[in-house]
Amino acid sequence: MKHIRYFVVATVALVCVALWLVKSTARSTTLTSFSKGRQNSFLLYAHLSNRILVVERGGVRSVDTGMGNKYLYHHAEPAVSPSARAIVFVRPSQTPRNEDIVLCESPKNEERLLLSWPGNVWSIAWAPGGSRLAFVADRDSGSGTSRSLYLFYLASGQVDDLTPWVRSVSVYSAPSWSPTGDRIAFEKYSRTPKGDLQNVMIVDVATKSTETIADGWFPSWSPDGNKLAYVALNGSRCYTVDLRHRQRRLLWWSLRTLFTEDIIGPAIWAPSGGGALFNVTSGMKGDSRVGYYVDFASGKTRRVWYDSAFEVVGWLGHGSQDTAEPKPNR
Repeated sequence: MKHIRYFVVATVALVCVALWLVKSTARSTTLTSFSKGRQNSFLLYAHLSNRILVVERGGVRSVDTGMGNKYLYHHAEPAVSPSARAIVFVRPSQTPRNEDIVLCESPKNEERLLLSWPGNVWSIAWAPGGSRLAFVADRDSGSGTSRSLYLFYLASGQVDDLTPWVRSVSVYSAPSWSPTGDRIAFEKYSRTPKGDLQNVMIVDVATKSTETIADGWFPSWSPDGNKLAYVALNGSRCYTVDLRHRQRRLLWWSLRTLFTEDIIGPAIWAPSGGGALFNVTSGMKGDSRVGYYVDFASGKTRRVWYDSAFEVVGWLGHGSQDTAEPKPNR
C-alpha cells in the first residue's frame, strides 16, 4: 500500500507540473508581438551562423555582417549603442590570428572597422554615452595566453587594459557597465587545486581598483545602478546584490532547470528596471531554447519566445534616446 501511495502522489505531482507547463505555453507570445505591444526593440544573435537581427515594433530586420554566405563563426555577442543607432560586432580578420571589432550604423548597414585585435575577442559592451567600448580579449602574459578587460575609446582609437593584474577574465560573461559609466562588472576565472572558480567583480574605470561581489556568472547592472544581478554557479538561479548594503535576494529561478541541464543566462533588464528578459539555454555557449520575461512587481513569468538558434542579447529601450556618439577614426 505504501508503494501505491507514493506512486499516486508522484503521478499527481507530474500531472500538476504538466498542467503548469501547458498553462505557461498558453500564455506564451512571440517576441515580435511582445515588442509591438510595448514599443520596444531587441537585438538578437545566433552563435552558430552569421545572423544578427533587430526586432523593432513588431518588425524584424537583418544586420549585414559582411560575411556573405559564410558563417560569422564567432563567440562574442554583438552590442548596441545607447541611442540604438549603431551596433558593434566581432568577426574574423583578414590578418591571420586577428579578430576585428566592427561598427555597423543603422539603418543603412554602413560599417567601419574600429579595431583589429591580435587574438580572440570574447565579449563586448557599449558604455553609457556611446563614446567607449569594454571588451574581453586575449593577452600575451608571457606565461601563456590569458584574458583581460579592455577599454576602447571610439574617438581616439586608444585601448587601455583595465585589469592588468587579474590573471584571467572569464570568456563566458560579457562586461556590464554601471549606468553612470564609472564602473564595469565582469567575471573573473581562476583555476585552483579544488576546481575552477568564477567570481563576479567590479573594476573602477578611473583607478582600475577591483572588488569581489559574489561567486557566480553573468553580471548585469540594474538601470538604477543600485543592484547587480548574477547567476549562481549551478546555473539555475539568478540573484541580485544590493551594492549599498551587500544584501542578496533571489531574483528568479527557472522550473526548466530542474528537469534539464539548461542554465539561465544573464538578466537583460528592461529600461524601466521593472522586469527582465532571460535566455534559458542548453549550455553556456549553446543555442537558446526558451526566453522568459519576468515582471518584478507581480512576480509573474511569461514565456515570450522559443527558438533553436537566436537569443536576445540586448534590450534597445524605447528608441527615444538620442545620445551623440563621436565618429571613430577610420
